[in-house]
Amino acid sequence: MMKYKNFYAELDYSDEDNLFYGKIAGIKSLISFEGDSVNSLRKGFQEAVNDYLNFCEKLGLKPEKPYSGNITLRIEPQDHIIISLAAKKAGTSLNKFIAECAKTRAKQLI
Repeated sequence: MMKYKNFYAELDYSDEDNLFYGKIAGIKSLISFEGDSVNSLRKGFQEAVNDYLNFCEKLGLKPEKPYSGNITLRIEPQDHIIISLAAKKAGTSLNKFIAECAKTRAKQLI
């Protein structure tokens, strides 16, 4: 995962164009970049972040914060009970239990 100045990148590759491309992850604004190698992609990402921060500064805007660490989660009441009991059995808080389960599953997919 690419990180620069507390911003992260969502990355992909186009075989048709023989090009890496990405966008800054976790913010509402669409800020994209590309490169034909990992190094040029990284450079493009860093330039995109710097351009975004400079743009915000010039306009007197506060840059969006990617990933605050707070998530609102809505689940069925019966699932809430099961998950709460599992967290208690694991000897941890509900928040830590859900965070660890989500992280473990995400790592399987990424």
